[in-house]
Amino acid sequence: MKQVASAIPADFGEVAVLVNNAGHDVGGRQSFEQGSAEQWCDIVDTNLQGMIRLTHALVGGMLARGSGHIVNMGSIAGIKPYATGTAYVSSKYAVHGLTETLRLDFAGRGVRVTEIMPGLVRSGFAAQRLGDAQRAQDFYDGFEQCLDPDDVARTVLFALQQPRHVEIAQLVVLPV
Repeated sequence: MKQVASAIPADFGEVAVLVNNAGHDVGGRQSFEQGSAEQWCDIVDTNLQGMIRLTHALVGGMLARGSGHIVNMGSIAGIKPYATGTAYVSSKYAVHGLTETLRLDFAGRGVRVTEIMPGLVRSGFAAQRLGDAQRAQDFYDGFEQCLDPDDVARTVLFALQQPRHVEIAQLVVLPV
């Protein structure tokens, strides 16, 4: 991940905001014993370890400058589990714990840490998870209401636009 920092174009300047938006659940929505251990570990690797690696690669500059904002995209699944989501739910619980702990580690050091925990968002995620566009459409259609990606983006902007002395710790965003 050291290559991440060096891959950022110089004209971008210093990284002031990191939005970690990892979401992988390919093969999910099945009972734990139906999937392979490798499949479940791949989900955790993307959703948690990828976030850890990227944050670690970029936070040093934020801490050195005494300013920055890390926004971790969690999920309502990180505080409310559901059946057939063992690896995904576990990874999002871990994202929740990581975010809480980073906030404590960076307290008073100028780096704010926010967790956005959306409920169901109508996006390409279900198609990736289920491997079939029609199944994904049917999945979303089975709910009365879903969030749009723009709904989630506005919550990120809300957290980022707060004055430096305000830290939005968590935002749970649900469809009505």
